[in-house]
Amino acid sequence: MEPRTRQHLGALISYPDSHLDLLNANGTGLLSTHTPDGRIQTTAIWYLLDDDGGLKISINDARKKVRNLQADPTATFFLLDPKNSFRFIEIRGTATVEVDEGYVFRTKISAKYGSDMSKFDQPGDVRYTATLVPERINAQ
Repeated sequence: MEPRTRQHLGALISYPDSHLDLLNANGTGLLSTHTPDGRIQTTAIWYLLDDDGGLKISINDARKKVRNLQADPTATFFLLDPKNSFRFIEIRGTATVEVDEGYVFRTKISAKYGSDMSKFDQPGDVRYTATLVPERINAQ
């Protein structure tokens, strides 16, 4: 299998083949962002390694993650293998945050996890897609 890659600032960053199973699994990852006062805020999230190679999450504007990423797009995503606590992948990078027009991505990630994510939204919430562009990947 070819490694998934993303082009970023002229550097080619690859997800290691050895950890694609974790990135494609229906697991729960940890996303760490920076709060306005510089502290780290970590949240358990669902994720999707999309067909375009982007690691994406679906979040609504009621969550601090959206505001944190809009103010400071640097983030870290961490996955721990549930079968081996010494196996992990950590992805450090910069996130782009875009409105999920027509809930296209929310529908896609809902299908991956077999759960209707719209139940997490309240009337008036705006749903976003955050894509983490890797700058460094640590895997063990």
